Amino acid sequence: GEAQSEEDCWRVLAASIDDFGFSAAELSLRGHKWQKSFASAPDPESWSLHVPLSDQDWLRLTRPFDSGVLPMMVTPFLDTVRRAIQSKLQHWASEAVL
Repeated sequence: GEAQSEEDCWRVLAASIDDFGFSAAELSLRGHKWQKSFASAPDPESWSLHVPLSDQDWLRLTRPFDSGVLPMMVTPFLDTVRRAIQSKLQHWASEAVL
């Protein structure tokens, strides 16, 4: 189902990051922060990317260089996640005005 809260957004995201080869994720959304790591220690052989979701909200993902997941899957995944969360942010902002 659709994510109805910030926590729901995190649960959906956290459940899918491993499928796309990410070893860690951190989400800052409307004053809340979550993080998940599959590694016991940071891997120096990895790269991170920062995805802005709004002026204050962001997503940071870390992926090992030698990930077995095809890199061309990363961009469509990030585009989908960003659009979905931005849509939720707009929805929540409109609800706050009511």
